[in-house]
Amino acid sequence: MGTGAANAGGNRAIWLLATACVLIGAVVWALMRPDAESASSHATGPAGMAGLYRLLGQEGVTLGRRSTLPLPAAGILVGAVGPAQPSEADAATLLQWVDAGNEAIVLGPLPALGALLRVETGPRPYGDAEAQAAVALPQLRAAPTLRLPGGSLLLPVGGPVGRAAPLYTVLGQPAALEVTVGSGRLYWIGSAGVWSNATLARWPGNLALAEGLLDGPRPVWFDEYWFGLGAAGTPGQAQRRAQPARPPLPGGAAVPLVALLLAAVAGLWAAGWRRHPVRRDPPAAPGASEPLLAYAEWLFRGGTRAKGGGDDRGA
Repeated sequence: MGTGAANAGGNRAIWLLATACVLIGAVVWALMRPDAESASSHATGPAGMAGLYRLLGQEGVTLGRRSTLPLPAAGILVGAVGPAQPSEADAATLLQWVDAGNEAIVLGPLPALGALLRVETGPRPYGDAEAQAAVALPQLRAAPTLRLPGGSLLLPVGGPVGRAAPLYTVLGQPAALEVTVGSGRLYWIGSAGVWSNATLARWPGNLALAEGLLDGPRPVWFDEYWFGLGAAGTPGQAQRRAQPARPPLPGGAAVPLVALLLAAVAGLWAAGWRRHPVRRDPPAAPGASEPLLAYAEWLFRGGTRAKGGGDDRGA
């Protein structure tokens, strides 16, 4: 009986530890994969842009992804700002690329870019807002309103570099800009989720703007390094990285460490390693052939007197 209980306890501990490890692995994998609140064009979650990427591909647009430097030779670059902000040197490289006759579409607040264009970006002055078209661009005719799921106003201060015109406004303040930079053009929308999977599925105006700006003969490149999955740093540092950095886990490494600690505590508890363990089933009483000393030792360890065994107080 005692051996069976010990084996059952050991099996229970093994199963609990195995289950905890599987659960921890699933949680960490879910947090670290690109679909976890990432604006990547690979991501199929609510914040991802896989829907837009696939839709443009079905419409015959030449597509590509950029995960390292240098920038593509030509075309349109789309980047949704992620948790790792690019440096001012990265933003300067982007503007040089636009100046050469290309187009860039930046989604979300980007202080490094604002510093070069002399545009202030507020932290988050509005939540889920409806923006109104402010100009009569051909691309905006089918998209008179945009749904901006959180973001920042883009307020020029002292006159930005090049010519700037508000594209959309929220309560009369610009939430999207069109900036002419040399021979190219920069579109800057203050919301990183304007073309996310969740937004495109609900708001036709957002989809119409995406098709108006991106559906054409020029190749469209989705930025997977500086913005959606990128890490801040100088262009030289970025070029030395072979793959884009993963988005940081909530609270750094606290989540997996706490989960591992809880799993260890559960495993030790299941195995019976406690400060004050409960009393287990006593081992079987020694047979008649065993010496009296062994029987006394068994009693000292917590055994009980066998039925009919006489008085245990001694003669």
